[in-house]
Amino acid sequence: MPSNVLSTRVRCGATRRAACKLFLVHAALATCVGAQEPPAKAEKTTPELRRDLSALTGIELRYPRDKDKAVAKVDEREITLGEMARYMDEHLSPGFAGFLATPAGNLYFDKRQPADWIRQYADIVALQAEARAREVPQEAVDARLEQAAEGGFEAWLAHYRQQREDQGVKSDLTDERKANLRARHRREFGLADQRQGWLDALTPDLDRIGLDAAHYFYRENPRYFGGVVHLAHILVYDRQPVSGQLLVDADRRETTRLLAEVKARLAPDGSNFEDVARLMSEDRRTANRGGILRNVSRFDPRLPPSVTRAAWELRDGEWTGPIESPYGQHFVKRLSYTHYAFFLVTESTLPKVRDIMRRKMQEDAMLDIRRRHRVTLLY
Repeated sequence: MPSNVLSTRVRCGATRRAACKLFLVHAALATCVGAQEPPAKAEKTTPELRRDLSALTGIELRYPRDKDKAVAKVDEREITLGEMARYMDEHLSPGFAGFLATPAGNLYFDKRQPADWIRQYADIVALQAEARAREVPQEAVDARLEQAAEGGFEAWLAHYRQQREDQGVKSDLTDERKANLRARHRREFGLADQRQGWLDALTPDLDRIGLDAAHYFYRENPRYFGGVVHLAHILVYDRQPVSGQLLVDADRRETTRLLAEVKARLAPDGSNFEDVARLMSEDRRTANRGGILRNVSRFDPRLPPSVTRAAWELRDGEWTGPIESPYGQHFVKRLSYTHYAFFLVTESTLPKVRDIMRRKMQEDAMLDIRRRHRVTLLY
């Protein structure tokens, strides 16, 4: 295998495209449940538990007022909001920095996108550092960036058209309308595509992997194909639920207290996990059913990768946590595993095997790069 084998997260129409923006926890968590028994009645919450989650206070940013504020660190170097805005201006959306300085542009900071942008840009800076260390040719990177941008837009556009059709609106688009949508996509979701492009440049191209390698991967990971895990989780917010901003002051101290209390309440064998979830989980869509989520595939696009990865690495009945995601801190318990379908590795199923291999390789790689380049989010 080439020496530049890294491993991290995969290209998946749904996972990498912000359009299918898989990780909106509340919508996503609800869809994972599937058919199951009626939810158990929730226990009375403790008086100390936070009730008004919308009132949680996060780090407030405005541009250009906070352009010199550090929003992340990579290799101990501070990355400022202004640096990220300039990058987006130069590589994705000309005029972006000027737009961000307007009242309309500053409205973005009341939404989740700036937190996503900062996370994605910090990853890009780490990937760039890794590419320099490996002396990856820039022309190879440029080709991957172009492919990722086009693939990202086409996936987003297909999703957009489907939404319009579901609403009974014709999806025919003029060239001008399509160009406007492309500009919007690059502004709002271009960093996610860029991160994917850098990642593609740093991991092997698996499109030529043959049946022998596919058979080996399948033998090592048979449960990735046709299997699902049933899990329960407890979420404690360390970010503002709507904007994704890191919590500050009293709210951050309360998060620390709640995490300690959850950990203290949980039995080592996990036997009371669902009871603690009903009592203390701040994911209100799943708390009243003990935090249970069913039918979670290994690379399920509906959930943060850190949550699915943790659940799949546990044994039935085990729990772990806290685990960080873009939404907060999770405790995760694996309930059971179900295998729904058998899988044969043939020429016709080879693309699926390659896709799962790519997802595994790229997920591993991004985690490794973040660790080695010490990616730290400050917003």
